[in-house]
Amino acid sequence: MLRETEIRHEIIDRCDPALGSAIRAQHGFVTEPQLQRLKQVCPTLMLLVRCGNGRFLAKAQDVQWFVDIITKEGTDYVRDVSVSCPSQMR
Repeated sequence: MLRETEIRHEIIDRCDPALGSAIRAQHGFVTEPQLQRLKQVCPTLMLLVRCGNGRFLAKAQDVQWFVDIITKEGTDYVRDVSVSCPSQMR
């Protein structure tokens, strides 16, 4: 599974090496400014969104939309966003 995660980081590195390095240094976690950059350079990259009551996978281009819905509704919260591992999509 570690190798699958590294493949994801390599994809980000090809799109934006500085962004890939920063996300790797954060152990795969993505900040809001980094999410905005990912939407530009890797819009279809699957990210893991962890909430208080569960988790789901979404493309980088869609994460902010889902986060806005979750926080607007007020019944849950988003804990973090991170680079997904392909085995999580099975």
